Amino acid sequence: MRSARITAVSLCAVVCLAFLGIATPHADAAPVLMQLRGPDLIIQEIILREQTSGEFTQVRISVRVRNRSNGAAGPSELALIYSQNVLSGPNPVLVLTKTTGTIAAGAYEELDFVIEAIVGAFRGMLVAVADAPVAGSPSGQVREGRPLMAVSGAGGPTDTNNGFAVIFDTTGRTLPVRWKNPAAQ
Repeated sequence: MRSARITAVSLCAVVCLAFLGIATPHADAAPVLMQLRGPDLIIQEIILREQTSGEFTQVRISVRVRNRSNGAAGPSELALIYSQNVLSGPNPVLVLTKTTGTIAAGAYEELDFVIEAIVGAFRGMLVAVADAPVAGSPSGQVREGRPLMAVSGAGGPTDTNNGFAVIFDTTGRTLPVRWKNPAAQ
């Protein structure tokens, strides 16, 4: 009985090693990128542009949303959250939203937001979120694709890369200022 178990374990080990040897790529093999089904929205960059109107400064913030997958993304919400002072107690938070159009596979859409009544240097934190869950929005959320290698029925959309945040201070800087999301490169 004991030798039968040892033989079964040995046979299993040999089969596993054979499959491992077949599945292990050679050192000179080209890397394989996982393809996603459906859309994959990501914030590509945030750009600050100054525009003056009357006695207060307005700041125009452009946010570029890219669909970096092989399926079109229907309309969705883009949220821009601004906090003036991220280092101290209670501070006002401004949340602005806009709806994107349909974004084709590999394409992007750039949306502009305006923050008014800026006095002095513009500083704080900006957080941009593509495909944001906005209550009452008629566009809803885009169901983003799962990797083709994913196990069937495993999990829902892959919304893990939809946000990008920057902490900034424009003191002594000339606008426009551009931040590129390293995850979008």
